[in-house]
Amino acid sequence: MINTLRANIHGHDIGALMEQRTEQCRNDLAAELEAFWGRFPQLKEAMKDRKVLLTILEGYPSSVICHFASTGKFDMIVMAANKKSYLATYACRVTKGVIKRTKVPVVVPAVR
Repeated sequence: MINTLRANIHGHDIGALMEQRTEQCRNDLAAELEAFWGRFPQLKEAMKDRKVLLTILEGYPSSVICHFASTGKFDMIVMAANKKSYLATYACRVTKGVIKRTKVPVVVPAVR
C-alpha cells in the first residue's frame, strides 16, 4: 500500500498521511464500539471481565485478518454475513476468504 501511495501522491509525507488515516480509523472504530455497547448494555455488563482489542491493519482484508488471528492467541473470529448492499457483498467475500484461510474458528451470526 505504501508503494501505491508513493506512486499516486506526490509532494506529501506518506508516513504522516498513513498515521493520520490510522488515527481516524481508530477513532471511528472506538465510536462504533461505544455505540454498540450503548445499544446492548446487558452485553457490556456480561463482557466486563473480557478484553476487547481494537486494532487497525492495512492490506487485503481476508489475508490480514487470517495472519493477525494466527499470530495472536484468539479463541475465534466473528464475521458479518449481510447482503443488503455492495459493501455487504464485499464483506461477504472477505468472510468467505477468512473461512477458507484461517485455522481459528470463524463464527458468522445469522442475518435477521
